[in-house]
Amino acid sequence: MADTHTAPPRPEPVLRDPRRGDLGWIAERHGALYAAEYGAEKPHRSYGADLVGQDWRLGLADR
Repeated sequence: MADTHTAPPRPEPVLRDPRRGDLGWIAERHGALYAAEYGAEKPHRSYGADLVGQDWRLGLADR
């Protein structure tokens, strides 16, 4: 017997411009997730923050 259950359609995500604290939150969460998965915290956290900052300065966040 075939499964006829289908999930309801998901709404399209809404993207907004970054607000104060958003980029810091992204870097913090990325560092925390990386630390939990790989066990390396401080060096990667600063590296992740640097990448977020570079993307922002170069305008790559607009893509």
